[in-house]
Amino acid sequence: MVTDSRTGSDRVVVISQIVPRQGASITIGWRLGLSDGVYKIQDVAIDGVSMASAQRSEIAAFIARGGGQLRMLRWLIRRETEECRRRSACASPPSRSSNTGDPPRMT
Repeated sequence: MVTDSRTGSDRVVVISQIVPRQGASITIGWRLGLSDGVYKIQDVAIDGVSMASAQRSEIAAFIARGGGQLRMLRWLIRRETEECRRRSACASPPSRSSNTGDPPRMT
């Protein structure tokens, strides 16, 4: 259920709450921004935790573990894209052959 909303000149924040039959309710904040005249979701915060911030932190940590090399990030993105395609959970862009096997070696 929607519990609140706030608007700005080019964005909207909608606050909703999921109330399960059992257990605590979950508050979700949806941050939408204008893109080509249409509102699109830019971030989702679950119980105050921004998914965009969490993903940025995850990516930064992954790059750091890979010695700061961006090829590790490219490998991760390819692997995640292939996994998404296998699950048919995302739209398929034009096919491009890629080998996502093991991550690249650090030299």
